[in-house]
Amino acid sequence: MLIARWVLPVVAAAALLIVAVVTVLYLGQTDPTLGIMGLGAILVILWLILPARAGAAPRLLTLLILAFAFSSVLPSSISAIVQLITLAVGYLLWLTQPASTRRGVGAVALSFTIVLVWVALILHPNVPSLEVGILGFRKSALAVAGVALGAGIPVHMVPAVERMIVKVVLLAVSVSVVLHLLFPGLEQSVSRQADQYTALYEGQTRLQGVFAGPFHVALAALILLGWGLVRFTTSRALAFTAIAVGGVALALALVRTAFVALALVALVAALVAPSLGKALRRTIMVLSLGVIAVTIWVTVNPGASEILGSILNVSEDTRYQGRLPGYSRGIGYFLDSPIIGWGSGAAGDALGDSFGTGIHITSHNVALKIAVEAGLIGIGLWVALIVVIVRSTASRTAGRTLAATMLAALFGLGLTVASTETLPISYLVFVIIGLQLQTPAATLSSERQDLRSRRTYTVSS
Repeated sequence: MLIARWVLPVVAAAALLIVAVVTVLYLGQTDPTLGIMGLGAILVILWLILPARAGAAPRLLTLLILAFAFSSVLPSSISAIVQLITLAVGYLLWLTQPASTRRGVGAVALSFTIVLVWVALILHPNVPSLEVGILGFRKSALAVAGVALGAGIPVHMVPAVERMIVKVVLLAVSVSVVLHLLFPGLEQSVSRQADQYTALYEGQTRLQGVFAGPFHVALAALILLGWGLVRFTTSRALAFTAIAVGGVALALALVRTAFVALALVALVAALVAPSLGKALRRTIMVLSLGVIAVTIWVTVNPGASEILGSILNVSEDTRYQGRLPGYSRGIGYFLDSPIIGWGSGAAGDALGDSFGTGIHITSHNVALKIAVEAGLIGIGLWVALIVVIVRSTASRTAGRTLAATMLAALFGLGLTVASTETLPISYLVFVIIGLQLQTPAATLSSERQDLRSRRTYTVSS
């Protein structure tokens, strides 16, 4: 019986591998991207056929996350469908959980409210068309729906799903690094909205890979680095790999704000650590790895010292100086419509031509983006969401630390980037955050226990 059980999968696997080779050879002659996509599809089918490993994340969920993570290389119409399906699945999955075990109730409710507000903003008079409004919605609000998907995962499956998401991000980043270093022609064949100016820095080509741009790669690298830092003691092999690949990707992406965001991630990881010992260990590890990484990077790439030095000389940086007029206009637009803003996509990257003579800016700052598009209503909802996320995680736990580092990565990068637009990575940030949330009863119990421990410590002191 055991032999018979394995015969069909093995035969099917061999047949699919043969078909894979033929597919790549045939499609690769006309379009290398199609060849890679065909190989990827066959490998996914092969993976679905093979027996599942005990304790692994559900395969359909993994397939959905894989499709979402690589949606940037798909045609825009298919990419939009995949992303909208993922949004709906998240909330439906959360609703199917028993009411008593639903985690992150407040955070999920606020995320859904943000989604509804940006849907309503599609009808703003400043938005020229339904199509433009939907594009603006995807760029601004789709990411936050990841909270529902993460919170909708049953508690016993959270560790497996978290590791699966990290592995998917690791796969996407690793493929991107390989394409960038060994197959630059394939990397350039990916259709993107970003122009050549975005793809270059000081004459050097930035890493983009299978992502829509270097800023997406930077956030993916920050996810890997932040997760590896927090989970290093419990998942050492995967954490070490995530830190190594994330560091390489961050160096190749050449996004200077990402280094500032990384410092913020490291600071948050230390400050929100469950104990003083872990805070000290993380600080030492970050400083040590930082010195080693910078030394290697400067040795391999002489221009790295200029890139790092430019972070400290903001006043002389032409790229940053060129953004100041945009910041000024954005603040003016916010003051002109402080309550409801100017509608979905009014601060969306690459949407300026679509708005014609209407109000639009390329924000280069996530807070300004929210303020211009949704005014004080949008800002209030986002601030409330961040507060509720922190309060919905158990104090003095790795879960709270991880959620805080993911927020630090997103909003640290958001200092000069509309970081909510970095789909699909920004969505996965919120999925990881959602996985850390607790039920209201568990959160209250955790707060009471933490309060008791503090009182006991005070009395004993």
